[in-house]
Amino acid sequence: MRPTLAAIALLLATLPAQGDDPPRALQPKKREIHSRPGQGRASPTRAGRIQLAEHLQGRVQDPAFRAQLTRALERLLEALDRELSSSERLAFVAVAKDRWTIEDGSLTPSMKLKRFVIEARYSPALERWYGGAAGDLGGVSYPMTPAGLPANIGSAMTLPIVLTHYGNADYLERTLRCASLTNPSARRILIGDDSNRAAAAAQGWQHVDLDEIRSSLRDDFGKCFSHVQGKRHQHMKNGRDWLRYVFERWYVVEEFCRRAGIGRFWHFDSDVLMLEDLGQFESELVARFEFTRQCNDTCLNGLVSLSTLTAFCSFVISLFQDPRVLQRQQQEFDTIHPRFAFTEMRAFQLFSDSPACQGRGAHLEGAIDGWWFDDSIRQDDDFEMTRLCPGGPMVKNVRFSGDGRFVGRRKGVEVRFATFNLSWVPTAVFDWALACLERRSSDRADATETSIVESALPMLYRARRLARYFSRGRGR
Repeated sequence: MRPTLAAIALLLATLPAQGDDPPRALQPKKREIHSRPGQGRASPTRAGRIQLAEHLQGRVQDPAFRAQLTRALERLLEALDRELSSSERLAFVAVAKDRWTIEDGSLTPSMKLKRFVIEARYSPALERWYGGAAGDLGGVSYPMTPAGLPANIGSAMTLPIVLTHYGNADYLERTLRCASLTNPSARRILIGDDSNRAAAAAQGWQHVDLDEIRSSLRDDFGKCFSHVQGKRHQHMKNGRDWLRYVFERWYVVEEFCRRAGIGRFWHFDSDVLMLEDLGQFESELVARFEFTRQCNDTCLNGLVSLSTLTAFCSFVISLFQDPRVLQRQQQEFDTIHPRFAFTEMRAFQLFSDSPACQGRGAHLEGAIDGWWFDDSIRQDDDFEMTRLCPGGPMVKNVRFSGDGRFVGRRKGVEVRFATFNLSWVPTAVFDWALACLERRSSDRADATETSIVESALPMLYRARRLARYFSRGRGR
């Protein structure tokens, strides 16, 4: 019977640090049981979430050890059920691969579980775990259940989507609309300002004012930040200190996610269109990486873990506190690149190259076979290219196929697009992609193919204006 009550039991079981074999019985260090009202009269389904001692996590792929571990945890499940009434017994137990830490908001400074944070993180997946859907919620799952329950109790994930933006650019609401169409079940948060509050509300996004979120990390950054830039670099854009903003937004995101109990999330630039349900990619990415990179492999974007973001924010503070780092950057801007500045992208490159990050992240671009997370629609990246329109830029030759996907040819092979980065192209391209997505999600879906070039057709009647647009280097 499918569960109708989303109730979850979360416990932290720690194995002894010595000895190679699992013990005959595991004693839970912490157990929390959470319930919420269900529908109908069906009994609640409860599940256990186990975290193994760190020295055992690297051995779970060994078949013999895995079998021993499974038997030991089955005995733990039986022991727990003997302590519980029939209505409280656990349906299954899942083993967490990710660590519950102080840094990701799961534990208090005294190492106690934050029960509501963990409940919020895992309870939405309870039904899918029980139903045996493929996937994973930040960890590996094992069948430690009575006969008849599914062997694969992982689940597809639905991580939150977080965007940051100040001002109300004409493309912003299009980006928000796109994500609402393709990721309707995901929590969507725009960290912005008063000028884009209405746009967020119109598209069903939660709006958070970036000036209202304070933290000790943000305060520490504010004390050491300085403008490191060439003489010809303009750090003020649209009435705000842009150079400070590109750093400071990450401190706001970090504190917001910590308060909200968000351990992992998606983050993209605000001119990136999310063309697919990102949930289908999460299990594979989370299993392989702590974070991903975009912007030609130079910036933190895509999948982000809170622990990585916290470490990056602390790393940035250490950079601004190191005169040698700032002097080296300033010397480059004074002698070679007077239009450049020390941005969060440069800081992230230093962070990503540090020994602590080796092997933990990857360039998102082609991280999933057969899919493309675009860095820029105007970069060829070995794709077939086309001119958007007479006088316009070269762009990837993307078409919306009859099966409802955005596709292009890369090295002669058809590749599906998960995202578009539409920096420095007219909003007509946004409108074309949105029209395709709205057709896909409505009763008007059909097998008609369209290409990105068709997005420029309305502009052909304004050729002079278009020529001026690109000759002045405008765009986003």
